[in-house]
Amino acid sequence: TIIPRASFLGYIFLLFAWINTACLSIETAEAAATSPSASWKFWKRKQTPATTTSSSASAINHQYPSSRTSSNKEDNNNNMGQAVRMMSYDRAGNEANAVDALSFGVAAADVGSTDGPSASTLRWHRLDDGVMGGQSESQHHVQEDGLLHFVGQINTDGGGFTSIRAPLVGEENIISSNVIGIRLLVRGDGKTYKFLLSDGQRSTGSPFSRSPSWQADIPTKDFYNNNNNNNNAEWQQVDILFDTLRASFGGSPSNKPSEEEQKLYQFDATLMRQMGLMLSLRLSDGSPNPKETFGEGIFPFSLIVKSIEPITKSSSSSS
Repeated sequence: TIIPRASFLGYIFLLFAWINTACLSIETAEAAATSPSASWKFWKRKQTPATTTSSSASAINHQYPSSRTSSNKEDNNNNMGQAVRMMSYDRAGNEANAVDALSFGVAAADVGSTDGPSASTLRWHRLDDGVMGGQSESQHHVQEDGLLHFVGQINTDGGGFTSIRAPLVGEENIISSNVIGIRLLVRGDGKTYKFLLSDGQRSTGSPFSRSPSWQADIPTKDFYNNNNNNNNAEWQQVDILFDTLRASFGGSPSNKPSEEEQKLYQFDATLMRQMGLMLSLRLSDGSPNPKETFGEGIFPFSLIVKSIEPITKSSSSSS
């Protein structure tokens, strides 16, 4: 029996809708917020123009085009490719192949301290926009000197973020009420990254979650151009105080809670069970990350992290 064309297209639409709904996790929501051509495309296809494709990396703009230029056939092919990448993304494999790097704990900044549990090693896994069908890729490895290197390539055609995450598990990694912020020592490439804290649930930050992802921007100096890869160059210190973190709910602005509802969300460091580093199309306040501090089209990135330490009330007052 030959399936009528209209019915066949209807089945395809339902398949895309099912995939889209099943993947509304924090990562999909972040991707939806960072890339208008991501998961929301399936629902707002007629209202929103499709992404322009180009063989030249410089011709792919990370801002959404103002007019539709691709044909319906090309758009359908892009959607199908995105769906295939989404379904084949091996998140469990990424978590299983986590990399041990850097120590973190209440006493991480003072190994001899007896005021809290000693630091333990963080286990980092990558999480890229491939979770919603994007094409960005990141790698992370530990250098010989013990530094964490977050490196890869962003592709803004159908996506626009890469990240690495580390669970905060066990007594050693739990953030105590005495901690008021996080201090990082980094060497960047001039791009603005983000630091993330969340309760570790997969739905955190999604439009249907009641638990936001807490974020802060990390503007970096261009170590590679300014220092010619000089290993003796100074490290950039970035202090992130918890009272400056922004709550991100993911998805489109219309899905975010009202200002009155957002006031009900209070950051509690003791409930955080995951930290992360991200390079994204969007800054922590939801505004676009400018191409000067993000990039355009397809481009590489590199962030080296020497340490991630808690800022305690006592260490803050002494400094």
